[in-house]
Amino acid sequence: MRRLADWWNGGRVGVRGAALLMGLGLGLAERPAGAVIVNASTQHRFVQVVPGSGFVRVTDPRAGLHAYDNTEVVTNNEGDRVEATHTAVVAATQVDLNLTATANQGSSISTTTFDMDFELVQPTTITIAGSGVAVTSGSVPQGFSVALLERVPGDDIPLIDVAGIATGPFGQSVVVEPGLYTLFGNTGLSAGAIGTTSLDAVVTFIGAGGVTGDYNGSGQVEQGDLDLVLQNWGDDTGVTGLPAWWVNDNDNVGQVEQTELDRVLQNWGSTGAPNYGGFAELSGVPEPGSAAVLALAGLGLLSRCQRAAA
Repeated sequence: MRRLADWWNGGRVGVRGAALLMGLGLGLAERPAGAVIVNASTQHRFVQVVPGSGFVRVTDPRAGLHAYDNTEVVTNNEGDRVEATHTAVVAATQVDLNLTATANQGSSISTTTFDMDFELVQPTTITIAGSGVAVTSGSVPQGFSVALLERVPGDDIPLIDVAGIATGPFGQSVVVEPGLYTLFGNTGLSAGAIGTTSLDAVVTFIGAGGVTGDYNGSGQVEQGDLDLVLQNWGDDTGVTGLPAWWVNDNDNVGQVEQTELDRVLQNWGSTGAPNYGGFAELSGVPEPGSAAVLALAGLGLLSRCQRAAA
């Protein structure tokens, strides 16, 4: 898997683009400097080749939590064109990938690759699910691949390995122990193929610990969890995603509202094993003033009482 990726994307010429740091409910100025996934390192890669126009090779390194969105296009005077789009969001407990590669004539090459090395600090269930599009033009089917590899001295051990040479959905899960791992995704067209291949995947990380309402994964339902609810009150997580520090009890989809506040208030003080979503611990979230906390919490309780009385 890695050797094939290196053949397509070999060499590291230049660093381009800019990562979009994810505020996710907090302003960028409020983010603590250390609020990133520890020991995560990602390479976003492109290779685009069109006869008569040379080639473009790009390797974009990124560290920690980030969002990435880039498109590379190469054309020549005869109208030959290759294009690759690469969108990725690396959050505390989830990685979203959308990769496409297109070529309109058979002597071109178009590929894009996502490659992330990271560390897990507790037993974690990792699920990779999504779909891909393959093409059958040319002598060899062209498609997509996504894999989870365990990094051990002298080797990479595949734990999940989806090699897509047929269009359709996929889904696999595995429970892993603390250690070093690589998440890999690729889609591409080699010389001889025409069309578009794509990979659309969601990778989730669920740690073994966890207490209901312990949104920051500290092992106790306390002030930091209330802060996360209040600072993101009303946000539609289906659109914005969960805040970077919201790493546990994250099965809610929709608005941050009364349900999330209830989980904190009803489980206040409960303790259990810390659950940082499998990743290393994130730094704390800035706390609002105590008066603001009491006022917002009071509004939530009032709303609950009004619903009960209705």
